[in-house]
Amino acid sequence: MSTDDSSTPSDGRAEPDAEEPSSDGDEKCFVIAPIDSPGSDARKRTNGILNEAIRPVVEEEYGYKVTASHEIAETGSIPQQVITRLLSAEIVVADLTERNPNVMYELAVRHATGLPIIPIDNEDGSLPFDVATERTIPYENAIHGPTQLKNSLREAVDEIEERHEPDNPIYRAQKNEDMRDAIGGYVRSKVEGEEGEKLGNLIEQMMDRLEELESRTRLHDPAISGDDSDLDQTIVLRDAPMRVVPLINRSSSMKADLVGRTEKGANVRLQYPSDMSEDEALDMYVDHLKYLEE
Repeated sequence: MSTDDSSTPSDGRAEPDAEEPSSDGDEKCFVIAPIDSPGSDARKRTNGILNEAIRPVVEEEYGYKVTASHEIAETGSIPQQVITRLLSAEIVVADLTERNPNVMYELAVRHATGLPIIPIDNEDGSLPFDVATERTIPYENAIHGPTQLKNSLREAVDEIEERHEPDNPIYRAQKNEDMRDAIGGYVRSKVEGEEGEKLGNLIEQMMDRLEELESRTRLHDPAISGDDSDLDQTIVLRDAPMRVVPLINRSSSMKADLVGRTEKGANVRLQYPSDMSEDEALDMYVDHLKYLEE
């Protein structure tokens, strides 16, 4: 929701489109996306996705009133109104295209609530580390793009309505912290004195280490593999099994990174050296898939 357009108001927000006004608490689905200034490419793309995919599915088929951040018509603090909707909407759709800083901030606010969120993305580039392992719906700016996005949105809303269990980086971190404290406290209560304190501290340290290792397996950490400056060729593999990423990084001359989750697995960015052809890289990838199937 950021813009460097000269017509942007002093609060840093682009002016709202002339849409039908909505009142506080009315909407049930809130959309956050890059919007820039009226008439910009970002605004046109966002309005296109809203009107061709999100509203036809989420509002017309499922009955959730859809409001986007640039359609807020009330007077007052726009950032406060955005945060109010992030905290109260039953569903939030977050378009991560362009990696807009305001959208990323608003994504974090929504994550903190533990309420349902549907991330979508129009780019093949790698997502930031913190959200790259989260299930994200890819879409294309093409004739068939809205149709594919509509089908994926239906699946996402069905899943939310059937059974929503919070699952995002903030929720997992808090859950792990609660478990760590609970187990450490339990040990201290059962083993008296200094020995119990030491044992409780040791268990908490072990759980911290396990959390660190888990985060590194969820998304490849470049610190593990060292310098990868010679890996100057890149291809993106769609719907790959997530298990293949650590296998490639451990046992080949290539590097694999998760770009984002898909319905069937994950989009994986595969980097390989210049002395290797794309066919050779794909053959090596297939060999890793066969190994997983054995």
